[in-house]
Amino acid sequence: MKENNEDFSHVPAGDGGDTVPGGTKRRLLTAVAIMAGLLLFFLAAKTLAGAFDRQYVVIDSTTYSLSDRSVELTLMYEDGVEHLKDFTRLEELKITPFREAMRGTVKDDAPPEAKAQIEAMIKEQYGDCTDVEDISYIEGLGINKLDISRCAVSDCNVIATLKGLRELDISYTEITDISPLTELGELSVLHIEGLDIEDMSPLFDMPALTVVYGADEQTAEELAEAGITAIN
Repeated sequence: MKENNEDFSHVPAGDGGDTVPGGTKRRLLTAVAIMAGLLLFFLAAKTLAGAFDRQYVVIDSTTYSLSDRSVELTLMYEDGVEHLKDFTRLEELKITPFREAMRGTVKDDAPPEAKAQIEAMIKEQYGDCTDVEDISYIEGLGINKLDISRCAVSDCNVIATLKGLRELDISYTEITDISPLTELGELSVLHIEGLDIEDMSPLFDMPALTVVYGADEQTAEELAEAGITAIN
């Protein structure tokens, strides 16, 4: 008897409706599976992107991890500085104006003409960069070390909100009144080089102070008598 090998998969199964041929059905199932895979891929990518956004921030075009313990900002502009409050483990913070960082690359023994040319170039090319006059965005941070040397800060009241601060560098800033710093009960090391401080007496009202850098000769002698090390 002759075998009948005819494929009946396309023959209607019942009263009325056409069935999909077997090959076409497989192609449809494959397409659906691919689409589902792509959808899952995009959802996973979106989730990972969200996780990245929650773990990293951009400050002045530089990316930082929110788990960083030490952060150094060399600021041309102050875009994103408000994100400092989002750091979860921050202990040490240094803020430097970009122009001051540029000046710091000039060797002390460089010829005066070279220094003048570099200074002119800095003013011309980076004249619109920040001098970092306002640091209100650091208010209340839980850091223990702060370096704002060479920033154009003139008021240290916001620094007085950093209650866990143990070391502070305000050298070559515009600060002339250090009395707010007496509120820092844990401050032990203070840098005041290059400052024109009107009244040094607040130094003796800082209970944890052990070392002062940059005090004038008379103040250094008085600090030594009070058991505080003065280093020039």
